[in-house]
Amino acid sequence: MVRSALRFSGNAVFAVSAVLIVASCHVCSSTLRAYVIADNRLAQIAGWDREILAIELQDLLDIMDFDVSVTGFEIPEVDLIIQESATAIRGTEVVELPAGPAVSRTGDLFTLGKNKVRCGNSLEGSTYTALMGGYKANVVVTDPPYNVRVEGNVCGKTWCLHPKAIYCCQYPVGGRKIITGVSKQSIYNNVLNDLFNILGQRNCTYTRDNGELKICDSEWLVIGAKDEGSGKYIRGLTVGVALCDEISLMPQSFFQMLLSRMSPEGARLYGTTNPDSPYHWLKANYIDKKELRNKGILWSQHFTMADNPNLPREFIESQKKLYTGFFYKRFIEGSWVMAEGAIYRDSWSDSLLYDQKDEPVGLRQDGGHQQRIIAVDYGTTNPMVFLDIYDDGELFWVVREYYWDSSVQMRQKTDAEYVQDLAEFIGYTPRHSWDHVEAP
Repeated sequence: MVRSALRFSGNAVFAVSAVLIVASCHVCSSTLRAYVIADNRLAQIAGWDREILAIELQDLLDIMDFDVSVTGFEIPEVDLIIQESATAIRGTEVVELPAGPAVSRTGDLFTLGKNKVRCGNSLEGSTYTALMGGYKANVVVTDPPYNVRVEGNVCGKTWCLHPKAIYCCQYPVGGRKIITGVSKQSIYNNVLNDLFNILGQRNCTYTRDNGELKICDSEWLVIGAKDEGSGKYIRGLTVGVALCDEISLMPQSFFQMLLSRMSPEGARLYGTTNPDSPYHWLKANYIDKKELRNKGILWSQHFTMADNPNLPREFIESQKKLYTGFFYKRFIEGSWVMAEGAIYRDSWSDSLLYDQKDEPVGLRQDGGHQQRIIAVDYGTTNPMVFLDIYDDGELFWVVREYYWDSSVQMRQKTDAEYVQDLAEFIGYTPRHSWDHVEAP
């Protein structure tokens, strides 16, 4: 074999049955020796396309449990190559357009062979009508928000973690300092990338493989928390500082274990999150707990889209026009709300709420209502819900609610337990008859 010994050894490691080799039967000994020397010399003077190499290495890093060091590159080398590529892309020279009046005007339609380019407002339907000429698109590729630098701007809440990270580098506390989120990649995209740009690469070192991070000589650990099994990464760990990105996306078990590991005096946890369901464990068990606030254990701040100083006012106003109902409350107002199904879409209003003192006198007593209705929405994977409703002849009054979400409570009740809960919810009322009604 010529030029194939290393290939043969490498394929043996990966148990490959067929190996491509170069046979030497057709050359003389002097030509063979020259070929071997030339082959090794070519390897010495060969170079890499660093951008393509960075892409390939990044793809290998994203593969679960793949040891990228089998490529011959050590982990520090891989990190350096990827960082250099990212820096080179960000530092690409911007071509300045020549000075002079703008050629295009709003309403212009350019024909480029079979392609068309429309100059117009992407939020107005007339733009697409003029562009498409009655045809329908098979595929639409879009990247909102428009004319806004996305990186580091749209998600302004994440910037709250940057000063905390810098401050906590010198914060005297026992235990490890960690940064956690859905995955190491999301933590890098949401937090670390901008933090490195703020502090400079020479003040930060990060090894993606084991999550070891050093910020201004302060040692940190980056931990992904994507599922219930992620708790193993902090089991037995003593944590003094925890920075949590998107807490609501973490499993409740991981968050609870994290709190149990924060035993050192003065331990602190800082976190960010987008709103979710009002029944989410983070909302119900922590944010809404007044006793935690009163004791000074918890502090939280609510932000709306308008509070993000990086977003232009025009963009915010355009977004307000795009959404209504549930989506407006969630995306614009940052409210913890949920869509309760197509039947009730956008029908909810706070004006439907009432105080008990506003109930008709004697509504819940015999003779105070025409009928009493117990509505049941049976659920196992989905929540189990009972509603206690009184009809006074003019209005339906929903006076009480039973709500059990097994995914939030981390326990699924049996049917027997639900029957007992329903009996207690109703009270013993043998004079009432019950009808079973199926929703359409």
